[in-house]
Amino acid sequence: MGLWPPQAPPPAQDSSPTHALPPIIVFGASSGGRFAGAVAEVVATERQLNLDRGLTDVDSQSLFGRHGRLAGVVVQIMAIDPTVITPYWPPVAFIPMSRDRVTAAYITEDDRVLRLMGVPSKIFWVEPLSVDGPDFFQDRMNAPQPLANAMFDALHDGGFLEKQEGTEHWYLAMDPRRSDWRESMRQSPDQDLQFLPLLADASPLSEVLNVAWAQHELTAQFVAEALEWIASVVGS
Repeated sequence: MGLWPPQAPPPAQDSSPTHALPPIIVFGASSGGRFAGAVAEVVATERQLNLDRGLTDVDSQSLFGRHGRLAGVVVQIMAIDPTVITPYWPPVAFIPMSRDRVTAAYITEDDRVLRLMGVPSKIFWVEPLSVDGPDFFQDRMNAPQPLANAMFDALHDGGFLEKQEGTEHWYLAMDPRRSDWRESMRQSPDQDLQFLPLLADASPLSEVLNVAWAQHELTAQFVAEALEWIASVVGS
């Protein structure tokens, strides 16, 4: 979980409750997404209580002190508890992966409840990525050309890629968390693969393949768009 902007601005000098505090956006992925939702819940509860007491909206942001106000949350590959959503919630941007159908169903319900409560909500769906050639590994991993060629050949020759019908695009044929693609890398005669890290959660290639499969993996996709959307909603 993290904050955006990454470094909180200095405390506001004006102590009046009407002073405009700078916006803060909370980002969380996977279990961090639950924490991001929890932050929104705490701030929304405090906001509701303080407004009921006749205080201003600015007084309802004590979680961040005078450093800023919660402008929104970005929740990646995780849903939130719809029963805690109230009209006092900040805008929520979801970034789910399309192959995680269970989480996708929960997020669709979250989005429905948020909109019902009048809270801005948007879903940015992450789709599977095509692995059309060595360029994929150069772009995603900054891999040198010989290593990118070797990785693509090992996957293609090992039967771990399949061509999408009616297109020129190649996609992973199966979930890389369950397939034996590592053995294909180990058995390759290409020397460029000899020292390639293959351990799950420690291998850049493993992480990139998980993103390409689009079921449950941290990704940079749509993060900038989600932040920009929240900024546009808050500024409107």
